Amino acid sequence: MTIKQPNNNRKFACAIRWAMVGIFGFIILIIALHNQTVVFSSEVKQKAKIVGDFESANAQLKNSYYAALDTKALVDSAQQLGYVRDSNPRYISFSADGQVLQGGSTVSLR
Repeated sequence: MTIKQPNNNRKFACAIRWAMVGIFGFIILIIALHNQTVVFSSEVKQKAKIVGDFESANAQLKNSYYAALDTKALVDSAQQLGYVRDSNPRYISFSADGQVLQGGSTVSLR
């Protein structure tokens, strides 16, 4: 003989189903967040490497710049170009009306 009993645990089963759906959704969310974190970390490492490369290139440019502006290098370059050191140089300047001033005296170019 079979006795039919109504399902008294229907509310409990529904609650268990919703809890399982919630837990599954939470697990999916955690996996997605972990993947985003890994991708972001990888991008940060790549950008840090690029910045390091730029810093080393900048250091090399600074070294070559300071080597070119070294006093000894400038004197050697001037001597190779045939310039002579003058202890009493005379400078020229141009006035607004087109006259050339050389060492305090006016020189006309016309």
